[in-house]
Parts: sequence; C-alpha cells; structure tokens
Amino acid sequence: MDNSSITNPVALHPNELLAEQIFQQLLEAKLISYEGKAAFITGLGQGTLKEGNWKIALEQVLHTQPMSDETSAT
Repeated sequence: MDNSSITNPVALHPNELLAEQIFQQLLEAKLISYEGKAAFITGLGQGTLKEGNWKIALEQVLHTQPMSDETSAT
C-alpha cells in the first residue's frame, strides 16, 4: 500500500481523516504506538478493523510501559 495518502490529508477519505484524528488522540494519550499507523488508519477508516487488532495494538503499548508504583504500595 502506498503510504503517501496517510501523510497527505487532502488525499484521505473523510473516514480516514477521522481515523487519523482518533489515532493521534490515542497516541497522545500513550494508548497506542506509532507502529502500524497506516494499517490502523486504513482499517478503521474502511471499517475493517477487528476487535483483535485493537487488542493487539493496546497490549503492545501496555506491555512496554513500566509498571506504576500504585500497585506496589499496597
């Protein structure tokens, strides 16, 4: 797939523009990583993103973040 449409907002379909905004918000909240951005935006924009794709994307970030001190204080 050509990734030029992902970096050029003018070339994106309205659904993909919304998917890009959702991706950016998840990225800023550190709920998702930059890895797989094109596939995420395309899948979400076309309505083909499955529950398993969300789970994998979120788990990758959760497993790479250090544990917080909240759980060790008890």
